[in-house]
Amino acid sequence: MSSIVRAFRFFDQAPGARVDWFAVIAELERERISIAELAKRCVVSRGTISYWKAGGEPKHSDGQSLLILYAERFPGKAVPVVQNRCDAGAHQVAAPQLSIVPTSNAGAS
Repeated sequence: MSSIVRAFRFFDQAPGARVDWFAVIAELERERISIAELAKRCVVSRGTISYWKAGGEPKHSDGQSLLILYAERFPGKAVPVVQNRCDAGAHQVAAPQLSIVPTSNAGAS
């Protein structure tokens, strides 16, 4: 199966998971593909690539472009994924505990 077909089929084969865009971009960078080159090949800005790496989610077509680059560079390697919290099962990450502290209305009467 070609790398392009694998990249497109990922979206249908991984329900309950999402791509770990940080890992995808970091692995491509380790292969000496710069943010500027990724941006050029995906036809987006360098800031957009940095946004994805920081946790942003690309549009479907942009994500496919990046996955095609990944599949070309790493033929046969699985795409890094992050399990969604509600579907993670044994890999579930506990939600952080939040403390709600009421604010005082010193000026209100």
